[in-house]
Amino acid sequence: GFGSNIALLRFGSTANGYLKKFTLYDSTLRYGLGFSLFILLLLFISNKINLLQTSSNYLISSIIFSKLIFDFLFTSQQNFTRILRKNSFYAKVGLFYSICLFPLMVIFSYLFGVVGYATSLALVPLLVFLTVRVKYLSFNIKQTNKMLWKSFPKGYWKYGVFVGIGTVLGQLIYSMDLIMVRNILQDDEMVATYKVGSLIITQLMILPSIIQKTLFVELAKMERNKHLLLNYVYSYLK
Repeated sequence: GFGSNIALLRFGSTANGYLKKFTLYDSTLRYGLGFSLFILLLLFISNKINLLQTSSNYLISSIIFSKLIFDFLFTSQQNFTRILRKNSFYAKVGLFYSICLFPLMVIFSYLFGVVGYATSLALVPLLVFLTVRVKYLSFNIKQTNKMLWKSFPKGYWKYGVFVGIGTVLGQLIYSMDLIMVRNILQDDEMVATYKVGSLIITQLMILPSIIQKTLFVELAKMERNKHLLLNYVYSYLK
């Protein structure tokens, strides 16, 4: 979605009133979904012209590509609950996601192998998104069906694109790190030890990450209070 789901969290936090927040969310879904479909089309075309792929690999990669759209929908919805400061509901939906994913992943993998595994990963975000939207947001959809943001807040797309690129690059660096270590060490056991060590360090950051997620909306509202933000960064690093 060109980072629109990320920008929603940042700019939706400072929007005044529920109606404005929901309208921004709904508009983000529509425009972001359009961008996502365009990117998905390019991926499908590039996947189709790859003559070295087998039919099974093509099917699996196509399913994984579809997951990009469903993840965008689910992440946008989760960010919407965060800008409403419904942290408890956000956590419950995340738990519901995990509860749905595990049994479906096991059942689909058992029945259909790798294709079933990929399908379960792709379908769960969509199923959770539709469940929450229909059950909890249907009334609001009727209210705001004809309301769209004619112009998004200044810097909306710029912020989303650059933060999104930074996130992707961060994940890419982590993946490349393991590949480079594997090429240097040439020892699977040592590489596995290195990966476990890296995961332990990452998991130790769970608590600070939870605190940051919980406070992000409040911090976004205080964007002009530099002294408070600096104190937060200092306390966070401690």
